[in-house]
Amino acid sequence: MIYFDTCALIKLVRQDADSVALSGFIDERPGTRWFASEVARAEIARTVRRINHDEKGKVADQARLEAELRHAESLCGNLDLVPVSTQVLSDAAAIRQPFLRTLDAIHLATAVAIRTGLSAFVTYDKRLAAAAEDAGLPVASPG
Repeated sequence: MIYFDTCALIKLVRQDADSVALSGFIDERPGTRWFASEVARAEIARTVRRINHDEKGKVADQARLEAELRHAESLCGNLDLVPVSTQVLSDAAAIRQPFLRTLDAIHLATAVAIRTGLSAFVTYDKRLAAAAEDAGLPVASPG
């Protein structure tokens, strides 16, 4: 089982310097189930919308925006999305790292809840990676 946070998933939607390494990491693990918190569905779509608009809110490339939104939706269809339960929210609220953002805390609490059988917690966020390591998760940031 591999858990992906949103900053890792977005690398599968829009290519950047780490995308090839992440794809290779995934390809080396055929048949492995992919997990994410259900908040990733909204986060990915919001990120795709943000990165496809300029600072004035104008769409840079409508065709690219639509293609990336379709790709994001397809990607979410390949994930086992874990519901955000009251317990996950309570666990996220209790995480002691003061600078971990709320949605990152939800990702961490979700991964901790399903940690049995988890072979990797994939993130490129340094604060989230440190918190995941503190929680004993097997962190990976292929790149």
